[in-house]
Amino acid sequence: LWGVLAREASGRPSLIDGEVEVMMVPNVAIKNSANKSVQEDGELTLTNFRLLWINDSTKAAFAFVLKQIISFTAAGGRLPGIASPKVFINGRSLTQTTESSFYLSFRDGNRDELFEQLKQQMANKDWEKKTLKTTNVASTAVRSEFTTTRAGISGVLRTIDQQKTDTETSLQLAFADMNALIAKAADMVKLAERLANHRKQSTETLTSEQQTQIDDVMLNVGIASPVTKSLAGSSYPKQLSKQLADFLHPLIKRHQGIILLSEVYCYFNRARGIELVSPDDMLQACEMFETLSLGLTKRVFPSGVIVIQSNDHSDLVASDRLAKLAQSLTCINEMDCVNHLKIPVILAKQQLLIAESLGYLCRDDTVEGLQFYPNLFNEWTSI
Repeated sequence: LWGVLAREASGRPSLIDGEVEVMMVPNVAIKNSANKSVQEDGELTLTNFRLLWINDSTKAAFAFVLKQIISFTAAGGRLPGIASPKVFINGRSLTQTTESSFYLSFRDGNRDELFEQLKQQMANKDWEKKTLKTTNVASTAVRSEFTTTRAGISGVLRTIDQQKTDTETSLQLAFADMNALIAKAADMVKLAERLANHRKQSTETLTSEQQTQIDDVMLNVGIASPVTKSLAGSSYPKQLSKQLADFLHPLIKRHQGIILLSEVYCYFNRARGIELVSPDDMLQACEMFETLSLGLTKRVFPSGVIVIQSNDHSDLVASDRLAKLAQSLTCINEMDCVNHLKIPVILAKQQLLIAESLGYLCRDDTVEGLQFYPNLFNEWTSI
């Protein structure tokens, strides 16, 4: 009944189109009722479509589709010291008619809370709503077949007018009330996720400009299932750190491998919508990057400026880039770096000082301000 679960680079589960995380419970074991096989000490995540189970130690990851459930009951754990609380699930494979069963053992509690959420998701049946919506879209596409009224210049203009009318209608519906607005926003987030999946699968065929456009859409639309304290519980810092890392990797590539923490805070909270992250939680999540081996590092410069940089970032490469810029312009300052390298003023100053300390640049501090020149002393000493 359980299938292999695809995962993001950070180790978080890859969610399918329209899927939203509902609750996370740590230290849950899965036991097959037939062969008594056991998967121990994993983190269980309930979504509106599936049950997801991940063990970071063994790298095991499995998914169970809620549509397969025939019946489920809660048992055990009523008295202290007597059997850990469990949820027994009887299900049927989507491709077979035979039934099978297993149970989830909750070593650290939270069984009752997850059981209630599971009942709610089984009552909602979001997977049926997704199927119905797909069917409606397909039927609409059939109705909009080619006709003679859509041919020629007049047909193109008529189509544009119709699209404009449809857009205005959608905007009116979206702003009619908050529920409609949220529904429209959810559709846009799903669109961004499909674009992201397309980007992953078509990295060789997409141009750099197309990849940049897709990244811009993803940044502007947001995150479909933001990690929250109520969702993740005690594992909130860890899950937030992983989600932040997945969010930052495509962004940090566009910033030459390094980005200010203040910018990260703004980008991430904009993507999360109303589920804002506090500065303390953001800082704690960034400090866990190295511990969780997420390919990112929090760095503090001597001036106190805090940045997030990828593990591939090199001060030597950045300094060499500044030295070449100084050679082409004779001398450079912070504003030259901003204009030519598209980096913030604060970060530009830090990188200039690093390049100076590594011997790539020399400073000239005058009444006109601080300027940096290519370091020619290394060439002279080698003669």
